Amino acid sequence: MKKLKKVLVIDDSEIQLFMTKHILLKNYVCECVETFDFAASALQYLNSIQDRPGEFPEMILLDVSMPEMDGFGFLERYPELSHLLIDTCSIIMLTSSTDKSDHERAMGYPYVKGYLNKPFEMESLEALAESLAA
Repeated sequence: MKKLKKVLVIDDSEIQLFMTKHILLKNYVCECVETFDFAASALQYLNSIQDRPGEFPEMILLDVSMPEMDGFGFLERYPELSHLLIDTCSIIMLTSSTDKSDHERAMGYPYVKGYLNKPFEMESLEALAESLAA
């Protein structure tokens, strides 16, 4: 698997943020992991770097279910960002839900490239990342 420069993880669970960051760094998936426990904070961050392509994440791992703004709220606002940023970054949805309609809804967004159930297996993320690189 090609090592990514930066991955953003957006999840309201501090434990999930810690575990995901640890897995990504331990398995050499990326050089840097930025974590956000609120989707709105992640959007503000992305807005602040949209003129600095060298700082763009290559992947966003986005939780579906969060308070205030859920993953779908994030996806609704995501197109307001720079097209260069959007074209650089792949969004992978993360969920503990078994609701098939969440999966179908998420995959209806053109910038969502995958959907993983939590806790995700490293092999599943690697396979998804490989398919994106192809």
